[in-house]
Amino acid sequence: MMRAVVVGLCLLLLLKCDKLTNAKNAGEALQCPPNTFPRLNYKQQHSHCVCPNSMICAGCGIGCTVESNMFKRRCVRGFKPSCGSQCRCSAVNMTLSTSGKPKYYGKLLDRRLDKYCDLPVEPSMKYKGNKTFVFVISNGHTGTTYLGQTSSWRQMFGDDQMPANMKIVHENEVDKEVVKKIPWNDDFCHKALEYVAEKKIPHILKDNPDAIFFGSGHQVILGLLPALSDLLGSNAKFIRLRRNKWDVAYSYAQKGGGPCTSRCIYCICPLDATARMPIPGEIWSSLSVFQKYLWFVDEVEAQWQALVHSRPDIQRIEVNWDKKLSPQDFQKIAEFSGMSGATPQEATSDRRHVNQHVSGQGKNYTDMQQQEDEYKKLLELPTCDLYSCINTIL
Repeated sequence: MMRAVVVGLCLLLLLKCDKLTNAKNAGEALQCPPNTFPRLNYKQQHSHCVCPNSMICAGCGIGCTVESNMFKRRCVRGFKPSCGSQCRCSAVNMTLSTSGKPKYYGKLLDRRLDKYCDLPVEPSMKYKGNKTFVFVISNGHTGTTYLGQTSSWRQMFGDDQMPANMKIVHENEVDKEVVKKIPWNDDFCHKALEYVAEKKIPHILKDNPDAIFFGSGHQVILGLLPALSDLLGSNAKFIRLRRNKWDVAYSYAQKGGGPCTSRCIYCICPLDATARMPIPGEIWSSLSVFQKYLWFVDEVEAQWQALVHSRPDIQRIEVNWDKKLSPQDFQKIAEFSGMSGATPQEATSDRRHVNQHVSGQGKNYTDMQQQEDEYKKLLELPTCDLYSCINTIL
């Protein structure tokens, strides 16, 4: 008898809680900002507020979004109604174009020809020494860790060919927390210029002011490229490193998430202020993880083209590889960096390095081709090659 009473009371409490929850959901619907619309869950209950097409929500705090991409304070799919006072819908990157009239590459906003951080630079901020600074520009997962290790260079060329005045590093930054937040800001050009002048260059010079600096790491794509060029001038050299885009996207996709999540620390989000090829939010939310990293590959290519277009005199080379980063590729990189006459040792030619970053076992090439075809169709892109779906403008 007592057990039946207890069970009955529990059922009444559950019903009451359910009613309260439904009432709360109904009430929350009124809290959505005027420029959003409510989305229902599978129970036909109001679950979150969604921004209009081509917009993305920003400014949200922890616990406000309905997807796991809080690392960049972005929420493509929407935010909880109770957070309507702090979250906002933003279309900054899909409506603004410094050239005056927006240009599109398929469904992507094409900013490659726009002004790219053309801030005035005080003469006192510019580097005036004789040091050479070499920076690798890539997506990551392209051989940057391998190239950023002195041991890799020694094994490739031998101790007798290694210059004594060469500093080789991977993802070396004085303040990584500052760097990864630079893309979030509309004034990223100013923040990047300030960081490079006041922190990055002094940090590089601190260890050895005369040594050749070779920096291998894709964190420089977070808005730092224009500042590095403008402050270092002819002392800066840039190596554009590309790998087969399927392998890059596949390698990243094994982490899960996407470029907007904390699993990719040095990635660009599609509507970050730094993006040269922003993508509409409603298309972004429909892409698979693999397809989102295909966009990331295209975005880095767009950044490279924007840099070269805006600063055509920069010293640069390009290295593309598919199945293997060859000794000849390494030799080209070494000679460009200051190792004149560097000759790879034959014994290292079959070395397994970044090619095994993520094993090819389990890759479904048919599926990857289908996903690329769908990605290309959704974004109305004219063509794709081995390394990108962005045609050159140069």
